[in-house]
Amino acid sequence: MVDGKWVFGVEHLWVLAPTRHGAHNWEGPGELTAMSALKKFAKLTEETSLTIMKADTEHAVFAGHSMGGHGAWY
Repeated sequence: MVDGKWVFGVEHLWVLAPTRHGAHNWEGPGELTAMSALKKFAKLTEETSLTIMKADTEHAVFAGHSMGGHGAWY
């Protein structure tokens, strides 16, 4: 909270939440899905004039909860 108001997100940070396919883990197809989503999102933000802030695949933070945490630490 900031000054008694809820604040969601972080300034100058995109949040991308891909889902995985296949088994309940992030190895193989799940990893490919997550990395493909990151690359595609960076390309989309680069191609559009709707936002000044562009996504960058070279500067990424991976975090997750439960099985998403497993993917973040894989």
